Amino acid sequence: MYGGLTGYTYPIPEGKITTGTEFLKRCIRAFGACAVFREEPLDIPLEKLMDEYLVNKPKDSYYKSSYMKAKEEYADFLEKSEDEKLEAFKGYLESEIANKEKNLEKTKKDYEAYNKIRNEVMVWQPPTDQYESIKAFAIEQLDMCRPSMNDILETQRELEILQARMEHFEDEFEEWKKTKIEKYEDDIEYYESHGADETDRNEDNLQYLNVFLASLK
Repeated sequence: MYGGLTGYTYPIPEGKITTGTEFLKRCIRAFGACAVFREEPLDIPLEKLMDEYLVNKPKDSYYKSSYMKAKEEYADFLEKSEDEKLEAFKGYLESEIANKEKNLEKTKKDYEAYNKIRNEVMVWQPPTDQYESIKAFAIEQLDMCRPSMNDILETQRELEILQARMEHFEDEFEEWKKTKIEKYEDDIEYYESHGADETDRNEDNLQYLNVFLASLK
């Protein structure tokens, strides 16, 4: 009696793979050169995936698009006047304060909601010992998710720090501007470097797979 089927072999008894060439094209999907499309179904033709991922997709890859976006944003930032940059920093702090206020409100609301439910679970009397595990599990789940009073106090403290910074935001402007410029430059260098690595890797994998396909003819 022979063994079972795998994701690679199941099309054989179904008559969907009838040649060694077809099976080899399926098997090579398990190797590193195909890692970029590893999550795609095995039934998609190898040639189609090569064209999509190794020929066309690199032209609009994550690293390349991120590199172009970072360069554009950096250029736009440098073109701003000092007053415009200062206004951008002020807007950033205002946005941070608004988000923190929203977070504080939600944390307080969740604190009340979770505690109400927990108190009600705590006073529930399981009808028999068989139901004790349900109560214990419910409390465990609530305790894993509910915010604490410390969470509220910490969020409040962070909000107060932001509000204090807002009162003297001009004093932080130069440091913020310096940090923002450094971040743009770091991002551009990172995306450019990884984009080049990605291009080289895709070219190597494409060549490897083309040699493989040629050997099957």
